[in-house]
Amino acid sequence: MGHNLQDISGENPSLTIGILSFNEEKSLVATFNEVQEALIYLPYRSEIILLDDGSTDRTRRISAELSDLHATTRSISHPMNRGLGAGVKTVLGESTCSHILFVPGDDSFGADSLRAVITKLDQADVVVGIRGVGGVKLWRRMLSVAVRLSTRIWTYPNDSCVGGLNVYRSELLKSCPSAEDGHISLVETCIRITMLQPSMIMVPVVQKPGSGVRSNSVKVAEIMSLLRVQRRMASVRLFGRKCDGPIPKSVSSGSEDG
Repeated sequence: MGHNLQDISGENPSLTIGILSFNEEKSLVATFNEVQEALIYLPYRSEIILLDDGSTDRTRRISAELSDLHATTRSISHPMNRGLGAGVKTVLGESTCSHILFVPGDDSFGADSLRAVITKLDQADVVVGIRGVGGVKLWRRMLSVAVRLSTRIWTYPNDSCVGGLNVYRSELLKSCPSAEDGHISLVETCIRITMLQPSMIMVPVVQKPGSGVRSNSVKVAEIMSLLRVQRRMASVRLFGRKCDGPIPKSVSSGSEDG
């Protein structure tokens, strides 16, 4: 099914970049610098939110120092580690912009890849950064394959926003919340978003070799989370509901068919 691009050029878009970190004292400054470089000459208002997810190293202190040095940067901390989904919800609740991009604090992506998706944000509801990955553990690759295959069950053919580096409309994220707090939470949100059939643009991005996708959770727990998501998606389709929240009129391009 082809994408129906929305006319959003006159909305004066703005961008929140949420940097999500857990024990990233060695890479957070490098990540922040890549983000800063990517934002140079961006013709939109932007802000950076540093989310420390209950780190036990110096990540929280570094976040606070970066926030003190930069007027458009804020630092927020969870008292304990809660997971990717919780970090996404916290940053989304604090965002003051029309669009949002989540970036891992492990220096996985360079400024060129960040800029590639950021500069397209006024052209579609979702800009999907399809990544070339280096240094990812085999079990994580297998889980990623399982996620991609499973999303095809619930989404429309050739439409998927489960990418490595995505820019979303903030209102679109808010309308499709996940009940999960772990890694799979964003997968569920992406499935729900895709069921709305928003306009999308696919952009190739490159993950830095050797950066890996480090996991702080148990593999079995992530698999169980994926199964819970599948059950919820079955319920959504069974009752003809496309997301838990109201469907934003500015991003809905299809009818309410089940």
